[in-house]
Amino acid sequence: MSGREDFDYKVYMFVERIRIGVSGPFGSGKTSFIRKVSDSFDSISRPYKHGGLEYNSTLAYDHGIRYLRTGHLTPIGLDEARTIVEADEYDGIVRIDLWACAGQPRFGSLRRMIIYPKIDAFIFVVDLSRPKTIMDAAFLLEESRDAIPSLFRSIPFALVLNKRDIAVLDEVFFTRRLSLPPHTPFFFTVATEGEGVWQVVKHVVDRVIAKRRSL
Repeated sequence: MSGREDFDYKVYMFVERIRIGVSGPFGSGKTSFIRKVSDSFDSISRPYKHGGLEYNSTLAYDHGIRYLRTGHLTPIGLDEARTIVEADEYDGIVRIDLWACAGQPRFGSLRRMIIYPKIDAFIFVVDLSRPKTIMDAAFLLEESRDAIPSLFRSIPFALVLNKRDIAVLDEVFFTRRLSLPPHTPFFFTVATEGEGVWQVVKHVVDRVIAKRRSL
């Protein structure tokens, strides 16, 4: 077995893993969010421009991988993760997998295959710069509720209010229009710059780990 195969086998068999679904309307910033969080990133997407800035639009899926030290949920690089795993110190790290796919309403079947099954946490990204996306956001959140019956109960949830640097809306607009439960955690981000993204991931990962430890 090669070094890469041995590492992948040990990760699959022994390393704690957390699967995070990421959803939100077209152009909300899901790809940028996952790209900034991840050490390993794969996507089928295309670039587009809005407001003089260039973004990426997901055509099929985005997948990011990152390893964290479990103590303080500190992100570590792939080389460090490999060293830890090869030393059989599996209790010291956790692997997170973030999955997203196209946000247009017509791609529901794709989301039901890629995002919703077997997730441990859910991140929902909205765009503070485009009020017209609220209808798609409401549709996608309702779809998510139908596909994940335990959402807002046993599945940790976080609302990401992205593009705060060019915002024309505030958190009240989305939290009210989306009829979110009281005290739903929300975070302001500028995903293209990586601003605020780690706080979101650490929030949901911390709750997943706490839940597992309490069982």
